[in-house]
Parts: sequence; C-alpha cells; structure tokens
Amino acid sequence: MLLAGAVARFGASLGSVDPAVRGEESWYEIVTPGEQVNIPEEIRQAALAEGVDPALVAAIVEVESGFNPAALSHKGAVGLMQVLPETATLVGVAGHHEPQANLKAGCRYLRLLFEDFGGDVELVLAAYNAGPGAVYKSGGIPPYRETQAFVLRVEEAYRRLTGQPLATARFGFWAP
Repeated sequence: MLLAGAVARFGASLGSVDPAVRGEESWYEIVTPGEQVNIPEEIRQAALAEGVDPALVAAIVEVESGFNPAALSHKGAVGLMQVLPETATLVGVAGHHEPQANLKAGCRYLRLLFEDFGGDVELVLAAYNAGPGAVYKSGGIPPYRETQAFVLRVEEAYRRLTGQPLATARFGFWAP
C-alpha cells in the first residue's frame, strides 16, 4: 500500500495514526478499484477544512517530503508540504514548521491556487511548485524540468491512491 512505509514516520510526529492505539477511527478510507487506501486523519482534516481533495494532499506530501515533517529544501521550504515562510505569511498561518500548521498552510495555498487557476489541477500543481507567476508567464506548465517532474510524480501518486486520473481531484467541498 502506498502509505504503509510513510505512516510510521508521519504518525510519530503527529501522534499515533493507529486506530487501536488512539482508541478512535483515525483513517479516511477511499475506496479504489481492488483496494482501500488509508490517508492519515491529520491530512484528511487539513484538506477538508480548506475544501481540497485529501488524496491530492496526500500525493503532494508524498512527493514533496516523503512524509518527513522535518524535510527542508535548499530553497528554505519546510515540512510535510514544503511550505516557504512567505507562503505561510501569505495564507495567514503561523508556525508553519509544525506539522499541523504546515498542512494547514499548504492546503490553504492549494485552495487559493485552485481558485486562481479555475480548478485546473495540473496548473495548480505547477503553480504550487514553481509559483503562480511562472505559470501565468508561460501560459501553462512552465518549461522547468523540476516543475514538470513534480506534476508527473503527483499525478502518479494520486492515481495509485485513487485509481483515478489527476483531473478527477476535487476542490470546493467541505467536511459536514
């Protein structure tokens, strides 16, 4: 299963994600062809609070940080969703080094990008990686090797999680 190896690292930093240890349901189950995929509750909650598809957020976390909450890029992006300090400020989230705040900042930024790019998931991902200015300037996915690879890797992870193409990722819904 996609998240099996990552959950141990992720769960250790956010509290146990094992329902038996927590004594409550802590998984969001997505029924896919032939299997169920589990998404850590913290990702599910952060995504739904901003109206973003939890499976898309899980795919981004896998690609951006490998579920390592201490991940740090050479550009200064930190945490599970590799949030830059200026992005956290833009979306009004303090303490973006902490896993929950990092998820909140990344999900809020994704929501803003979904609104800006009319729900075009590939453009949203390109903007998440290269910045919206680069997407506007190029009129699509910028011709940056890193950005093109990022979009493809997230698409592959999303397909493994859901059995669906990236274009089916949803936004604009909220948890009841």
